[in-house]
Amino acid sequence: MNNRQYGQPAKMTLKEYLESLGHLSQYRMRDAVSLATDIIDTALKGKPTALTYAQKIAAYLSREFDRDIQVTDIKELKTVNPGREKKAQQKD
Repeated sequence: MNNRQYGQPAKMTLKEYLESLGHLSQYRMRDAVSLATDIIDTALKGKPTALTYAQKIAAYLSREFDRDIQVTDIKELKTVNPGREKKAQQKD
């Protein structure tokens, strides 16, 4: 038994999403959402990525797969919110 709802696709990693889109999909995504290659590489390696970048990636995947894909639907995509962290440091 799996724990996903009926009719909902299983979560995939960013790498799996990009592989299913085909050759050079990483570069097409980079150009479409105006993200630097190192930012995408960071996300692909499972390292923390700024929430705003992760949201751009999810929006791109949503368009390409013609369905709603949220940041939480991308397995192993870790996020941080640097703006919020800076505000918290300033309050201290």
